[in-house]
Amino acid sequence: MLSKEEINKVDKILSCDNCPTSYACEGCDITQNDKLLIKKYISELEISNKELDKENNRLEKIEFERDMANKIIDEMAEQLAGLTIWNNEKDEPIILWDKKEVKQYFEKKVEEK
Repeated sequence: MLSKEEINKVDKILSCDNCPTSYACEGCDITQNDKLLIKKYISELEISNKELDKENNRLEKIEFERDMANKIIDEMAEQLAGLTIWNNEKDEPIILWDKKEVKQYFEKKVEEK
């Protein structure tokens, strides 16, 4: 990994005001070591980008799975709305009138466990 000093040197080389393309040119005083340093810097950026892409893909997969689970829960809650559920502890019926009540009922059950 490049040190902060090396990164600053690369930034200075890459932002040369004498170069029309904003990249180092032949007219600049660039040594072979500078070129190697730039290649190393680019290589490290590429590796970092690959790692970030992997993490982004992992997070997108988690988000997709969460969204699918929420859609399934919504569909199940919609199907259960209006049905009678028996409370086994008190032997009495519970009628959950809408999707929101169904979700709240099951959230409470999960919290109790």
